[in-house]
Amino acid sequence: MFGPTEKYISENKKNVGKAAKAKDFKREYNLLSYKFIFQLAVKQNNVVYISNISCETEVIDERKFSRLKY
Repeated sequence: MFGPTEKYISENKKNVGKAAKAKDFKREYNLLSYKFIFQLAVKQNNVVYISNISCETEVIDERKFSRLKY
């Protein structure tokens, strides 16, 4: 139902903070580009029906937004 999953194991490097590990993870899996895909599900009488109706966004590239100056 949720698609393929993958186990991620971070190398246990000394003197590396959580923020640095998160940046490595983001870079390794290219999480700067993504899109949202929604599928309609209807709950009726405690039964969930999943329809074939879906919508998706265009690809969102965070690198474009990070260059903007406010």
